[in-house]
Amino acid sequence: MSFVERFKSILIGVGIIAVGIIGLTLMIALRPEPPKEDRVELAPIVQTISVDDQSGMIHVTGSGSVGPQKEAPISAQVQGKVIRTSDHFVPGGSFRKGEVLLELDPSDYENAVAMAEAEVTQRRFEVIMAREESQIARDEWGRLKSRNPEIEAPKAGDLGSLVFREPQLKLAESALAAAEARLRDARTRLDRTRLTAPFSGQIRTKAAEIGQVLAPGQVIASLYSTDMAEIMVPLRAEEAALIDNLQSRPRARVKVGGATREGFLARIEGALDPATRSYRVVIQVPNPYLGDSPLLMGSYADVMIDAQQVDTFIEIPRLAVREGSMVWVVRDSRLHFRPIQILTQRGESAIVTAGLSSGDQLVVSTPAVVTDGMSVRTVAAR
Repeated sequence: MSFVERFKSILIGVGIIAVGIIGLTLMIALRPEPPKEDRVELAPIVQTISVDDQSGMIHVTGSGSVGPQKEAPISAQVQGKVIRTSDHFVPGGSFRKGEVLLELDPSDYENAVAMAEAEVTQRRFEVIMAREESQIARDEWGRLKSRNPEIEAPKAGDLGSLVFREPQLKLAESALAAAEARLRDARTRLDRTRLTAPFSGQIRTKAAEIGQVLAPGQVIASLYSTDMAEIMVPLRAEEAALIDNLQSRPRARVKVGGATREGFLARIEGALDPATRSYRVVIQVPNPYLGDSPLLMGSYADVMIDAQQVDTFIEIPRLAVREGSMVWVVRDSRLHFRPIQILTQRGESAIVTAGLSSGDQLVVSTPAVVTDGMSVRTVAAR
């Protein structure tokens, strides 16, 4: 094939390709456009709950360890040998107020009382004699004065006192008073050989046995009362402020395990702790050991305290509270920001006293983008 023929073939091929490209371009350019569909943007879905007004008692809650109202060590007040102990004088033993827990050998103290009584008897006799002698001196002076009217009566002062034996009488009376004081002291020391319980309760620990010689001041046992239990409960400042009237002793329910006991708020201890911003309130429970479920010392208790009666409030989930004191509500398919007033928060709930109305649809979910007034679709939260 000659050069000219080959060149013609190439031109023909290129022409065919060019015609094909032009035809395809015209087909694409002249084809009819597909009908346009209007795009509808769907509003985001939010979960809502309907809120309702309530009324009733608002509570504050806390927890703490159960302890006795009174706890004290008892010590020997005189020296002596232990000769007897109560059957209840054991760790965990229960006793009543005034019960004799331990006795010391009283022999020396009984002897001291007998000697003091004898001295008092002697001193009383001396007072009687001194009074008689003083009266005799006055009688003699009276008879002398009646026989000799011109005699002047002794002048007041030391001379007159001596004439009527007044110093001797005062000395005898002072000696009697001192003897009676020694007798009281001897009897007190004798009484102290019997150690009695200052209140009703139980023995925590003991440190004395029969035959042991005790010294004054030696601790023999640690006691605690069982007629009243106390629970120290820390409350945040805002929680303590909810309690209306401490003077009325607000009711408290104390729960240990599955048992619940009734008590009351007795007092607030001390001032605000600046580190924790909390107060310590004391809950008292009378007769903690009575009943089928005794409130044992050292157990851990949950406490719910009656704070105040509120006529109208709405309880909402805490997760629905936005930015501290804001919620989202839906009205007419639009989401709105609404400020609220929170009285307190407890557990997973918040108590709202202003900003919401019964029947409001409260948003409890969080869409990706939120603006005040935006359109939303709602579904009921489960």
